[in-house]
Amino acid sequence: MKKTLGSLALGILLGACNSVDSDAIRTSGIWADFEVEADGDGQSEVTAVLRVGSITSLDFVRLTGGDELSCTASTTGYSSTKEMIESSAFGVTAYSSTFDNEVEGLNFKINFDRSATGTDSAPDSSTTLPAPFTLAQPTLANSTASITSFSRGSDTIWLDWDPFGESDAMSYDIDGSCIQSQASGLSSDTGRLEIPSGSILALSGQETQSCTVTIKIFRTRLGSVDSGFGGGAFRAVQAREVTLTANQ
Repeated sequence: MKKTLGSLALGILLGACNSVDSDAIRTSGIWADFEVEADGDGQSEVTAVLRVGSITSLDFVRLTGGDELSCTASTTGYSSTKEMIESSAFGVTAYSSTFDNEVEGLNFKINFDRSATGTDSAPDSSTTLPAPFTLAQPTLANSTASITSFSRGSDTIWLDWDPFGESDAMSYDIDGSCIQSQASGLSSDTGRLEIPSGSILALSGQETQSCTVTIKIFRTRLGSVDSGFGGGAFRAVQAREVTLTANQ
C-alpha cells in the first residue's frame, strides 16, 4: 500500500508542524524529499514534501505566488507529465501525482518551476524505478506449504520473492496491532526474508493476543535532486506486502 499523507503526518510531532509560504523562501533554503512508489497495481505514485532548511525541519513549504511542482514519467513508448496536487494534514503539506505505469527503468523527473515569482527554479530532480517483483505467500522454514497464520514464539517464517539478485537496496518492515513494529535493511537481494521464531515480539499486555500482521518488502533505488535545492533525496521504490495472523 502506498504511503498516505496521514501516515506521514503521524510519523512526525504533529502539534509542532507548520506550513510556510514558498514565496518567502529561496530554493537553496529548501530540503526536497521526493519519492515514487509502485506496489504492483500497475500505477506509480510520486510524492513531494518540501521542508524549510533540513530533513528534520517541522516547517513544511506550501506553494504560493505561482510556484509549481510537476512530474514527467517516461520510458520507451510512454510519456506523461502531470501537475503535482497539494494535500495537507496536521500542518504537513505534500504534493503528489499518479501514473499508469510501473515498469523497470521508468524515469521520473520533477520540475520545481518558480518562473512566476522570479526565483531560481529547480527543474532537474530525477530517479528511475527498480525492477518489480512478486511475493510468494509465506511458508514455514523448510516447507513448501503456504501459511496464513503462525506462532510468534515457535515458528520460523520464510518469505520469498522473484526475481532477485538485483543491485538495488532491499529492506522490510513488519507491523501489527499486537506486536512491536520492526524495520531493517537486508545485506543483499537473496530473494528470501527469514523471520526467526521469537523475533516478532508482542506489545506489553498483548502477549496472548492474536492480530493481523503486515510484512512489507521494499526494493529501493536512489536518484538525485536538483542542485538548486539546499539538499534532499529522490527515492524510487517497488513495494510488496503480505498479511498473516500472528498468534502467541
